[in-house]
Amino acid sequence: MPHLLVDAVDSEDSPAAAYAVKSAEVWYGRIPQFVRGTFAVLKLTDFATDLSRHGKFTMRRAKEDLAVTEAVALLGERYAKDRETFFDMRVRRILDDEAEPLAPELQTIVDLGLDRFDTYLELIMHYRGTFQRKYLVDCMDSLLMKNRPGQLVAQPRGKSGLRRFVLDSRLLEVLLQVSLVQPDESGTMRTKSMRVDEVLDLLRTRYGLYIDTLPEADGFHGPDLLDQAALRANSAAFVERLREIGYYRDMSDAYLTQTVTPRFTIGATRERSGR
Repeated sequence: MPHLLVDAVDSEDSPAAAYAVKSAEVWYGRIPQFVRGTFAVLKLTDFATDLSRHGKFTMRRAKEDLAVTEAVALLGERYAKDRETFFDMRVRRILDDEAEPLAPELQTIVDLGLDRFDTYLELIMHYRGTFQRKYLVDCMDSLLMKNRPGQLVAQPRGKSGLRRFVLDSRLLEVLLQVSLVQPDESGTMRTKSMRVDEVLDLLRTRYGLYIDTLPEADGFHGPDLLDQAALRANSAAFVERLREIGYYRDMSDAYLTQTVTPRFTIGATRERSGR
């Protein structure tokens, strides 16, 4: 599950904005690793097919269904010699199509002294990595509704604008209504009220959305005093957002009466009809 620190204020000047930017940078920054890993599995699958033709590997299923664990197992010492030979041919095929002398960036890859499989992957990333990364970034922006109603990602206009995770009111309303539907003792799904801290904990554990605490990994440390101040401001903004969309009930200063209440009731009609 991802661990996304979201800016509940939804403002690039909010105390939590820098933390939400850092969170977005961490997760979007993992896309090149994902692209490289995907290429690695695909090319190892090609290698498995070649080994199978020579009777050195048994393909238990169709090529496109080769399990990742099976593909990664081909990196073992048992297949080292065959792997070096297979990917050496592919490296040579790429370099033979290049003009002499090699472009500086290609020469740098060759001079790294990697084995032929890693050299082949670096060459592929050189030619196709940027395109694949852009494609996946665009896909993520679309799925997370960047700069649109219901957004989980916001990015100011302009080249200097940085992505940050946010919690739009429309998205929050959907998550709340789903979260407040829970089974009762008989297993019947019903709406129920929850304390604010329970909602924050549920958003964190079910959806990976961090508002009042920092993710335990992803480059975050602490929290120190500045972190705590930003998180308190973020929590206060979250409560205010709950009040704005009609889910927050604060009947007194007592902590246990500060609850999140469903706007739509599920289960009450069935209960009344059975009386």
